[in-house]
Amino acid sequence: MKVENIKHGEMVARVKKDGKRMSKTFIRGEYNRSEKCYELQNYDDINDYVYVKKGTELMLVDY
Repeated sequence: MKVENIKHGEMVARVKKDGKRMSKTFIRGEYNRSEKCYELQNYDDINDYVYVKKGTELMLVDY
């Protein structure tokens, strides 16, 4: 599922090119207009952020 189709606050995981899930879980944050990317906050570490571009594939995670 593409990052722009996921709602703000949903829990997601990044996806490797082979389609497998990466180990860290993130919460989808706001869209950063100046950087033109979406913010993902690490679920386990509130000071860890990843920024991904539009079109990046993510996987929804259920807890």
